[in-house]
Amino acid sequence: TSIRLSRHVLSREQSLDIAEAGIEHARWYLAHFQSDYTLGFGGTDYGPHVYSFDDKDGNEIGTYTLTLTPPASGSARGRASAPTISISP
Repeated sequence: TSIRLSRHVLSREQSLDIAEAGIEHARWYLAHFQSDYTLGFGGTDYGPHVYSFDDKDGNEIGTYTLTLTPPASGSARGRASAPTISISP
């Protein structure tokens, strides 16, 4: 039915928004704290770390999980590998 299709499209769009938020969070963090792969948790706690994703009214509509993997010793430019992001809308 068209209602079911509309719900599916909305759910898909929300999932993509949540995934994009996770990617932007990781990119922003690494841009500002280039050698901290713990997302501020310290030590060797690279994750997973769960963050909520809220709508404009502050209601949680999903979560994303970030794990940043430090580069291998001696790798070029000291950059992290792409963060692992899982989505649970």
